[in-house]
Amino acid sequence: EIVVERYKSGDLPPFDFQFEEMSLGTEKKSKSLIMRMSRSNLSQNRDKQNLFQKKRKLLKHIENHRFEIIKGTKEMRALQLMVQTYTETPNFGDARKFQQELDIVSQKVHQLEQDMTILTR
Repeated sequence: EIVVERYKSGDLPPFDFQFEEMSLGTEKKSKSLIMRMSRSNLSQNRDKQNLFQKKRKLLKHIENHRFEIIKGTKEMRALQLMVQTYTETPNFGDARKFQQELDIVSQKVHQLEQDMTILTR
C-alpha cells in the first residue's frame, strides 16, 4: 500500500480508439476530420485525468500552509515569552528587538491564515 500511494500518478490508461475503414477516394479529407475529432477527445480526456493530480497538488499545498502556520504560532509564543521576560527583567536587555521580530512573525502568520482560507474554499 505504501508503494502504491507513493508512486501512483493519478493518470488513467489511455482509451482505445475505434477506427473505421474509409474508401480510397475520400480518405484524405475524412482522415483529417477524424484526426481533429480524436485530438479534441484526447484533450478533453486529459483534462479529466488531470483533476486528480490538481487535487493532490492542492492538498499538498494546504498541508504545507498548515505546517507553516503551526510553526509560525510556535515562534510567536516563544517571542511573546521572550518579550515578557525581557520586559519584566530589564537586566537581560532591551525587549524592543524581540517585539519587532514578534510583529514580523505575527504578520506572516496572519497572511498564511488568509491564504489558507482562500485555499480551503
